[in-house]
Amino acid sequence: MPDRVLTMISSMRGGGSEQQTLLLLRHLDRSKFRPHLYVLERTGELMSRVPEDVVVHSFEDATSARGFYFPGRMLRQQVEHLQGLLQRESIDVIYDRTFHMSMIAGQAGQACGVPRVSTIVSPPDRALPQVESRFVGLKRRRLAKAYRQSRSVIAVSQQVATSAMQYYDLARDAVC
Repeated sequence: MPDRVLTMISSMRGGGSEQQTLLLLRHLDRSKFRPHLYVLERTGELMSRVPEDVVVHSFEDATSARGFYFPGRMLRQQVEHLQGLLQRESIDVIYDRTFHMSMIAGQAGQACGVPRVSTIVSPPDRALPQVESRFVGLKRRRLAKAYRQSRSVIAVSQQVATSAMQYYDLARDAVC
């Protein structure tokens, strides 16, 4: 039986990470893998190009804003949603791409015992503070933990790998 692999990206809006995710979904060997796609938002021009045999799951389809706002509430809901999905679909491996998806996948994958492959696409010492304006230190610690728990961390370049090892205090052999 093919392994069920869950690829994770925020949306399919058309950036480089989205293009790479689409290529992966198109070219995974179907005799070995059953691909699933997890997005936070079911949106973007690349969504229509996702192969028909890929099962698409969306956080926005399954939830509505509930409760009072407090820091971390949305992340907690995303992690809970993903945990349910991992169990319900019997996912064998997670491929998370981009730091936000790694934060979600790290907690959910660890709780459910699902191994992960994580990809870091930008030097985190610059990208995380540039994209996130609040709780950067907390997010950095959560990401460091998530990447340490990943079965494999893939950096898209040597510069990104060096930055990730320094910024997240990852072992040299943990990043390829």
